[in-house]
Amino acid sequence: MPLSIRTLLEFNIFKDSIIKSGKNNLDNEILWIDIMELLEDTSFLQKGEFLIISDYNLDSENLHNNLILDLYLKEVSGLAIQTGYYLSEIPKYIINDSNKYNLPLIELPAKINFTAIAQAILRDSYGLNIKYYSSFYKNRSLLENLRMNKVPNLKEKLQITQRLNLNSNSYLCIFVLSIKNIHHNFIPKQNALAILNQIINYFYLKELPIILENFDDNIVFLISSQKELIPQNLTEDLLKILNSICEVQQDLSLLIGASNIFKDISHISNAYNEAFSSHSVLEKVNAHKGICFFKYIELFKALHLINCNENTIKFLYEKIKPLIEYDKIHKTTYFDTFKCFLNNDCNINITSEKLYIHRHTLSNRLEKIRELFYIDLSDTYSKITFSIAIYLFDFFT
Repeated sequence: MPLSIRTLLEFNIFKDSIIKSGKNNLDNEILWIDIMELLEDTSFLQKGEFLIISDYNLDSENLHNNLILDLYLKEVSGLAIQTGYYLSEIPKYIINDSNKYNLPLIELPAKINFTAIAQAILRDSYGLNIKYYSSFYKNRSLLENLRMNKVPNLKEKLQITQRLNLNSNSYLCIFVLSIKNIHHNFIPKQNALAILNQIINYFYLKELPIILENFDDNIVFLISSQKELIPQNLTEDLLKILNSICEVQQDLSLLIGASNIFKDISHISNAYNEAFSSHSVLEKVNAHKGICFFKYIELFKALHLINCNENTIKFLYEKIKPLIEYDKIHKTTYFDTFKCFLNNDCNINITSEKLYIHRHTLSNRLEKIRELFYIDLSDTYSKITFSIAIYLFDFFT
């Protein structure tokens, strides 16, 4: 069933929203949803997209006097504007133009969280692609001061706390993402946004509120969780996303540096530096793709030393090559199964839960792997060897 604006407004999260114009077009079908905390560029909008923005800078009619006409000509489904942060109400020129073109215009109250909006829609599985942009002007950035080693002031800390719904039980982590072409070629904006969208959707589906900002060639994420954040689980999940992207676009380098997990927002400056240090290590060791948490930084330095030895890397690759080739030919998933098993300390119960299969099914797969590839799963040194080989394959190929 397609999503319309009328259906969207029936979501509980929109119960305090106000329809300002376009009541006759509330049945407009929504094909995409674009969430932009600040309105900077509408050139990429297409027919059927629903745009959600904040009210920053909208009081400047000279700057946005053709906004509604532009959206109308692009045949967007409608526009939602969140008030209460910068303006108390939607400017009259926007309301007048929306009425003129009968474009659905929705006023969202300040208490609505953009992350919660995306989560609500994704949970209902409408098959939409939700694109979330958070490009702040420098004087409005919540994380900008971190680049200059400045601790956020009390007001900024309060804004972050409100944006992420933080409390004494919240866990926090900072990620730094870079998207580059290994041949230094230009990456089209739409391609970069599609990649970014996959990572953002992962956080949404995990119900992890985020703040993200563009810093030069990097994108910085600050995420929070009411449950303990486990670096290993985040690494496994995000690496799957990076691997799937790089399988299709083999000329890309996708690197994510992550801080240690922290609970006190006063540690945010230190966490920021940790995330960039982790990212820097991935760059220095010439990783093709991957994610490095600060607590594992020495491991990646060691992996680089191993990877520099051609004979060693050839030996290690030969260890896992049969699994990879067998999967390609027989359409099996033995490599991923074995990798998950090693990553989870060879624990049958945990691995079967991660793979969403019965523990007996997993045991049968592992037995098949042992028979086909002569892998001794009881030998500690054998498991260490395969673990190193898999890490090198993931990060350097």
